[in-house]
Amino acid sequence: MDTGCDFNCTDVIIRKYFQASPEKKDAVKLILVSEALPENMEDYFDGKGEPRFLKNTNTVFRALGYNYRTYDDYLDNGIYLTTAIKCVKKGYLVGAETIRNCSLHLERELEEFRNRRVVMLMGDVAIKAMNYIGKRKLNERIIPAGSTYKIRSGVYESHGVRFFPSYTQTGESFGLEKQSTNDRRGCQRSTKNCTYMKELIACCGLDCENCDARIATVRNDDALREETARKWSAMNNVPEITAETINCMGCRTGGVKFAFCSDLCEIRKCVQGKGFDTCGDCEELEECRVVGAVLEHAPGAKENLMAERGEKRV
Repeated sequence: MDTGCDFNCTDVIIRKYFQASPEKKDAVKLILVSEALPENMEDYFDGKGEPRFLKNTNTVFRALGYNYRTYDDYLDNGIYLTTAIKCVKKGYLVGAETIRNCSLHLERELEEFRNRRVVMLMGDVAIKAMNYIGKRKLNERIIPAGSTYKIRSGVYESHGVRFFPSYTQTGESFGLEKQSTNDRRGCQRSTKNCTYMKELIACCGLDCENCDARIATVRNDDALREETARKWSAMNNVPEITAETINCMGCRTGGVKFAFCSDLCEIRKCVQGKGFDTCGDCEELEECRVVGAVLEHAPGAKENLMAERGEKRV
């Protein structure tokens, strides 16, 4: 993890804190980027007990049904918590130069998580930092200009990673009964964003985010479409599968779907017919012949289904 900083910005209290790199970096798929460090570092995510930053974040995830308590709980479930600014804000605002400087460190930090799929940007500072990264690295603005309440409902995806702008959850007043309407909406929006990751698990338990068809669609990669079509056509002895047919955003997400997934998959038809989210909701999962072939050849699919079943029963 990045441990060096040569900047000495004047609108922050210099701390330059870089948390330890987690052991299971490849398991991290969701990254939540808040604004800046707390004045008291015992309140940071990795502080002892239930520090304020973590307590506030727990409130967001608990509203979704996830009973996380510790920093390690998040890491164990593929979620990494960090801040865009590695120092403490002196006032409410932080200058553009400071955000740009710190975005260099945030960029290196995010690059460590090569399997990241969702980045939640909690607050204006996090949004601006990510846009600096996008302009510098990809020559594109990832999140459009505008007030958070106007842009938070949009879909922002770049190179297979989806970005969600929202409100900060680490402020002193977060969670209080008299919090502002915007804060409450921010919390609600944040919990809805997290469901996106769950929706990438197909009805059968396969992980759509690792599917070549979805990757080719998200990246608009015609070479990968050609390769996937050749592989699937030979595997299934279906010459009708061509590069033009390789377009899919996932079994349970909105958007275009591969023809087999949308029209022919008996597993998906069964799940939808019973009103379930996935096969994990069905009590007949262990004996089911319909999904059995998938689970036999893809053990990870069953693990995904059992994990989702466990979360719903907590």
